[in-house]
Amino acid sequence: MAAVLRTRIDGGGGAGGGLPTLIAQPALQIAVLGGSATFSVGATSATPLTYQWRQDGNEIAGATNAVFTRTGIQAANAGSYDVQVGNAAGSVVSNPATLTVSAPVAPLFTTQPVPQTVLAGSTLAFTAVATGVPGPRSSGSRVPNRFRARPPRRSRSPTFNLPTP
Repeated sequence: MAAVLRTRIDGGGGAGGGLPTLIAQPALQIAVLGGSATFSVGATSATPLTYQWRQDGNEIAGATNAVFTRTGIQAANAGSYDVQVGNAAGSVVSNPATLTVSAPVAPLFTTQPVPQTVLAGSTLAFTAVATGVPGPRSSGSRVPNRFRARPPRRSRSPTFNLPTP
């Protein structure tokens, strides 16, 4: 009689000590050249777990945790990533997650601030919207000191409010 080895993806890693159970799969990532991408997996088991991340089926040296971060992204890092999760009973492999690498795209204003006139004591609000990869960040606005406005540095809001004297 021939023995048959079966590996179940749904695991059974409960108290019985079966294979690991994957409870969260790695998600696809999009990163820009020089940026970073983080993959993660969730797994449970009654016994200690081991992890080995792979790119296009090849083991990634040192990538042996539930979370794997690739930094300094280059075009060669694009591909399919999965993780082999093991315990004393055997191992299971996650679903693949694709890493797409793109070149940075310079910010482009899609909505420009509009000139405004307001009465003294009113609040003046400027709004601008920009696109780009990675997403543009506002660095505040330069306002003459006589207005004594202190916008937050690295504001994520597309609107800048300025109280008038």
